[in-house]
Amino acid sequence: MLKNLGVKLVLVGHSERRTLGETDDIVNKKVKSAIKLGLVPIICVGEKERDNHGYYLATVKKQIEHAFAGIPGTMLKNTVVAYEPIWAVGNVEFKTATPHDAVEMAIFIKKVLADRYGAERAHDIRILYGGSSNPQNAGGFLAEKEIAGLLIGRESLDAKKFLAITALC
Repeated sequence: MLKNLGVKLVLVGHSERRTLGETDDIVNKKVKSAIKLGLVPIICVGEKERDNHGYYLATVKKQIEHAFAGIPGTMLKNTVVAYEPIWAVGNVEFKTATPHDAVEMAIFIKKVLADRYGAERAHDIRILYGGSSNPQNAGGFLAEKEIAGLLIGRESLDAKKFLAITALC
């Protein structure tokens, strides 16, 4: 139905869907289905908390490995990954991520994909940042070459804020 409506991209594995019970296996099935139908899946990954020991990396690695299970390397260019740190998403009580946090994770995601598909294919994948970007911090994320764009959530509901972010692109 989405394809018939002209939709080209589809979110898969968004934190809100995962909270409602969407598992890594369901995410994988949706990724495969999207690719089969000619849609570009934007695969959301992210950890609930960032610890000082690096355990959060295992969470994201598992999400990436499951999302791409059974996906041939030739299809990698037809996917996008959105790093969505859950600890940075939501209301003002949450900690704000920095461009450094996003770059670190973008490099890690590409490394996980390089281990599976080779560095050349992994290099081509686009990584978005999707953790509470706003007009004040968007420029910092967009200035990083490892970040291909933003997955804008709450700020997209306010036309002035959304336009202020898009003006930075």
